[in-house]
Amino acid sequence: MQDSSEQPSTSTDTQPAEHAAAHGSRTLRWLEEAAFIAALGMAFVGMALTNATPATGYRYWVFTTALFGLASIIATWLAEHRERGQGEGQDDWRSIWRQVPFWLLVLAAMFVIRALVGEGRITFAAAGFISMLLMGLALALDGLVASGWRFALLGLALMGMTLLTAWFAAYMWLLIPLALLTWWIAHLVDKHLPHPARPAQGKKG
Repeated sequence: MQDSSEQPSTSTDTQPAEHAAAHGSRTLRWLEEAAFIAALGMAFVGMALTNATPATGYRYWVFTTALFGLASIIATWLAEHRERGQGEGQDDWRSIWRQVPFWLLVLAAMFVIRALVGEGRITFAAAGFISMLLMGLALALDGLVASGWRFALLGLALMGMTLLTAWFAAYMWLLIPLALLTWWIAHLVDKHLPHPARPAQGKKG
């Protein structure tokens, strides 16, 4: 007669693995959120600098281009790695290899703006606005093809704030509520809409 205690218990064996997978997915999600918040913070610091001191603002956009690119690439890799852990997603590196040359081109465009300032072709104030607009466009395009809705909406907010900055000199009090509103809207859109570059996957939960 077979001892019932020797029979395998598959339901209990899979529980630790499922718990570890869920914990890993939450960790990746928090890291992905941290990358977006870092980009959001850098964007609104740049807005403030561009409004207060255009010369400093345009230099800020030039030298933080690599950081914005890094934040979007990290967020993309984390999202795809998390989706692959759930049986979805694509090759973790496919989008990244598209993003790297894209951000290198953005960096090249920023240094063209820097060269135009050095040659006296455009003013510091104009360079600040152009750099801010270029960064907004770069984030929006990167979001639509790789990093997702949050970065796309951040780029659109940055482009809108470029125009708002040109219209109103004193807008500093708007930055904190606008940053929170941007984060909230981006979070809702990212939660309820499918990824713009991977629409067939949809959203779970």
